[in-house]
Amino acid sequence: MTAGLTFKPIESTEIGLGYRSAMFTKIGGNLNAALNPAAPTVVSNTDVDTTLVTPDMITLSAKHSITEDIRVLGTFEWTNWSRLKQPRITSAATGAEITSLPFNYNDGFFLALGGEYDFNDKLTLRAGAAYEWSPIDEEIRSARLPDNNRIWVSGGASYEFNKHMSFDLAYTHIFGTDTDINIDASHQDYSATKGVLAGSVDSSVDILSASFRVRF
Repeated sequence: MTAGLTFKPIESTEIGLGYRSAMFTKIGGNLNAALNPAAPTVVSNTDVDTTLVTPDMITLSAKHSITEDIRVLGTFEWTNWSRLKQPRITSAATGAEITSLPFNYNDGFFLALGGEYDFNDKLTLRAGAAYEWSPIDEEIRSARLPDNNRIWVSGGASYEFNKHMSFDLAYTHIFGTDTDINIDASHQDYSATKGVLAGSVDSSVDILSASFRVRF
């Protein structure tokens, strides 16, 4: 479910508030596990299921017109990742817990600020930056998902050929901040059979998008 509202406290300012509800997804499958480490080809096969809860989100955005040609925009977003907690993997036959997935994420936050400039009556230029607080920190980070806080830098433009056709182009680069993985005896993913894991991760993302719009 999604819901939202917009209002204009003054003629030059528009504020929007949106909400997206959580989704509950039931997943079923088979768990294959070695009965004896010395004979890994001999495995047990168990029907299992679990329920994953994707987070609900609240988004607050605002747009303010400084002049007829220049606008500033801002967005703050909260994502309820902490509700994921530690999903239980249970036997489909008996409902007994077999294992669990120790996510234990924090909540996530996203803050963005940008601007638009109407270069002329056909071309609009855009630029912005954002900071995203990851729901994963060093205390719970693992090689399964070595996520961390991110910095976003974006730019783009729109060109309106006429009242029916327009073209949009945008580019975003995401900088991953320094990311360390330290799985030791105090970490939730530590296992004596697997040992410790220490390392670092470098990451970055480039996003290029283009669209052509036709209005009838």
